[in-house]
Amino acid sequence: RLRETTSADKLVTLTPAECEAVLLAAQCLDNQKIADRLSINISAVKTRLHSAFRKLGVVNRSQLVAMVK
Repeated sequence: RLRETTSADKLVTLTPAECEAVLLAAQCLDNQKIADRLSINISAVKTRLHSAFRKLGVVNRSQLVAMVK
């Protein structure tokens, strides 16, 4: 019997870079603050978050925060 995919199962599919961005976004940091914190450009933040949203099956930060917490 197959078990349902849980939030934790989905979270482990993230790369370390995506995980960093997701955790900072879950702390309500905006893209610029995440970029500053990670010393990357804002487009890299957007790419990481977009990829994470797709993998996690969420469409916005509210859903992301709910999944991570």
